Amino acid sequence: MLVFAFTMQKGLINMYTGSKGWYVKKLKEQGVRYIEDRKIEQFKTHVLANLLEETQSK
Repeated sequence: MLVFAFTMQKGLINMYTGSKGWYVKKLKEQGVRYIEDRKIEQFKTHVLANLLEETQSK
């Protein structure tokens, strides 16, 4: 049995708040694509969460 962590609505994927994909999406909305010459998709969720918190506090 497969369990999906997202739902499809009109061709868009809605992610769970706080998931890695959600953090990547929010950071990209703020223009962050790379950290230390590495794509943000390569980092773990807690690193992305801390980065998002830092960018929002500025």
